[in-house]
Amino acid sequence: MIRVDVRVFFGGAGTPAAGRLAVPVCLVAAAALAFGFGCNRPGLGRHALRGKVTIGGQPMPAGEIMFEPDAARGGKGPGTIAFVKDGRYETLPGRGHAGGPHVLRIKAFDGKPQPEKMLMYGEELFHGYVMPAELPRASATFDITLPTLSEIKAGSSRR
Repeated sequence: MIRVDVRVFFGGAGTPAAGRLAVPVCLVAAAALAFGFGCNRPGLGRHALRGKVTIGGQPMPAGEIMFEPDAARGGKGPGTIAFVKDGRYETLPGRGHAGGPHVLRIKAFDGKPQPEKMLMYGEELFHGYVMPAELPRASATFDITLPTLSEIKAGSSRR
């Protein structure tokens, strides 16, 4: 059994180190609680987004969409992710996008789960498709239209 004596870090009672480290640690902890780490709390300028996703005019069976602010075009704020099922997606409550210029990174699956192979969304159709998007600065419906599967596999990302 391993035992850690916290007095090693804070000094024992009555030692000169007792207050030197304890005060800064308490100040850092108080600041973390007051201001929050990561600024990734729900509701901070985030907007709900939902819509349809099609591949060559057909609904995407399953997939993931990462919404990343595009800093090169002035995009700011937190990113988010949405999961696609039967051609529809919706961001998680309180975890929407910030609006403005974004880069979408999209993965698609065939939607036929194979638990024995640990493929919960089925076989991957493609991953890494990248496209720019100008997202509304409010909660909205935003449909995503992708080219055909053969065009995607040929490398037709629209960056």
